[in-house]
Amino acid sequence: MDSFNLGAIAFALLLLLWVAYVVPRVAERRDLAGAAQEVARTRSSAAARELTPLARPRTDPPR
Repeated sequence: MDSFNLGAIAFALLLLLWVAYVVPRVAERRDLAGAAQEVARTRSSAAARELTPLARPRTDPPR
């Protein structure tokens, strides 16, 4: 009967633990990035940045 390679088993277990650790963190980062993109999209809308009617020409020359 062949013996098991304990190094390969340990590597597979470590890889499995790493994947179990990383997947929820990546999902959390994606949710956070999606929320940040939504905030950035609402902040940089054309209506929010349109200040042309409020701008007044300067009457005195700059110093």
